[in-house]
Amino acid sequence: MLKPGLYEQIINKKLYETIEGMEDLAAAADLPAPFEVSKEPLDLEEARKHLAAYIGHVTRKALQMVREQNRDEGEALLSQIRLCNQLIQQLAETLPAEEFDALAIGEEGEVLTAVVEKINSSRSVMAHDVIRPVTPLSESSLFTGSHYEPSMIEEIKREIVSCDQIDWLVSFIKWSGLRCMMEELKTFTHGGGQLRVITTS
Repeated sequence: MLKPGLYEQIINKKLYETIEGMEDLAAAADLPAPFEVSKEPLDLEEARKHLAAYIGHVTRKALQMVREQNRDEGEALLSQIRLCNQLIQQLAETLPAEEFDALAIGEEGEVLTAVVEKINSSRSVMAHDVIRPVTPLSESSLFTGSHYEPSMIEEIKREIVSCDQIDWLVSFIKWSGLRCMMEELKTFTHGGGQLRVITTS
């Protein structure tokens, strides 16, 4: 049974059957439906975003099931990669674009973490020495100030020393906030990094 409220959810087979069941229940009791279900067609321009998010949800659920079925960690990772490659292969066979063949995931299960210039660079260090933020670069992060989560100021410091250009858009600047990262900013700019700040004051 669906609870009353606002939704923005793609109607899959299970949800369609739930809606039909609610309507059949009211009809069987010979009563007017105590609810009204509002639906609208997917917007063509927004469909890609909604469908991709839905497929992402389904894929995560499938990968979790594969993970739970394999106790061996190596086999569990390999099984997840192979499942993803089956999906990519299906796309490659369905669509004329050849690029999908090149998007298959390597069975080594590796993630690229850095490319570091070793010649003619003030930051000539080995890739494994690069300081990285704790939060993922590929995901948005919300800092709440909890002791159980990464500190925002520490994450900013890590971002400063690992980038080659900084563009800051802030409403105002206070010395009490700036001094917390002053050493990292000095190291960054002295090493040839470009710092640009846009602010009101």
